[in-house]
Amino acid sequence: MSKNDEVYPCFCSRADIRASASAPQGIDIASEYTGTCRKLSSREVEHRKQREPYSLRFNLKPRTITFHDLCYGVQNYKPGKTLGDFIVRRRDGVHAYQLAVVVDDAMMNITHVLRGSDLLVSAARQIALFHALHWPIPEYAHVPILLGPDGHRLSKRHGDVSLYALRKAGIAPQQVVGWLGYWAGILPEPFPLNAQELIKPFSLELIPRHEITIDPKQFVGG
Repeated sequence: MSKNDEVYPCFCSRADIRASASAPQGIDIASEYTGTCRKLSSREVEHRKQREPYSLRFNLKPRTITFHDLCYGVQNYKPGKTLGDFIVRRRDGVHAYQLAVVVDDAMMNITHVLRGSDLLVSAARQIALFHALHWPIPEYAHVPILLGPDGHRLSKRHGDVSLYALRKAGIAPQQVVGWLGYWAGILPEPFPLNAQELIKPFSLELIPRHEITIDPKQFVGG
C-alpha cells in the first residue's frame, strides 16, 4: 500500500454519511460510502486536516473484487453496489478491523479462513488490502449462520442458547455437538457424540449453502 492514492483522509462522520444517502432511510455505512472526501482537492484536504479530526479510507477505485469461496462459490463485489471505500484507521488513531485482521492473518501465515456467511463482504475488503500490500491471499470459506424463528441471527433475545445456559439446564456436551454436526450436514440426525467423532466425516461439501433456522426450545428439548 505504498501508492499515495490507496488511502485518503475522510472527515465524514456517521451522521454525514447517512445524510448524504439518496434513500430516505439512508445507507448501510458498513458496506457503502459515496466517496465525498475522495473528491476533495489536495489544498482543501491539507486545510481541513489542520482543524478537523479525520479517518483514513481505503480507495477501492472502479474495480470488481472476485473470489471463490469454498462454500458459497464465486463471489463478485462491485464498488458502489455492495461495497464502498472503507476505513482502515479511525479518527482516534486506532487501526480498523479490516486492516488489523489482514495484518494478523499475514503475520501468522494463515492459509484458510473459516467463518460465518455474514462476513462474506468483509472477505472482499480484505482481499483488496492483501492485493495492495502484495501479500498472499488465504482461501476463504464462509459457513451459514444460525437464525432464530424470527429470521434474525440467533442471539440472547431468542432465549437461553449460550453454552453456559445449556450446561446449567443439564444439556450434555455430546448433545450440543450432535446438533452442530446435524446443522453442518455431517450427521443425518442430531444424535449425541463426541467432537472428535466429527473430524473424519467433516467436509465443506456437506455444509448447507443457506442460513439455518432453528427453534431454541427444540434445541434445549433435544
